Amino acid sequence: MRLLRSSDDGIFNLVEFSSKGIQPHDILSHTWGPDNEEFTLKDIRKSIGNAKARYAKIQYRGKEVVKDDLQYFYVEAVLSLQQPLIHV
Repeated sequence: MRLLRSSDDGIFNLVEFSSKGIQPHDILSHTWGPDNEEFTLKDIRKSIGNAKARYAKIQYRGKEVVKDDLQYFYVEAVLSLQQPLIHV
């Protein structure tokens, strides 16, 4: 399972866990907007995309995860006809 880990500097790290090692995490249900506004798995891997409109929503969730004493969160695409690009 792939999860995002929020760091103190606001950067997200993609972390992969085996089924036995999954850490406690929060889940963000996310609806997709226009392609040019979406923050994607590719953006995470290349450390780009933070200027995209939807990045703020994911960044906010990352900050809330820390407030909830968690390190990890999962972004779930819902109500989407396009293939989820950030299904982590």
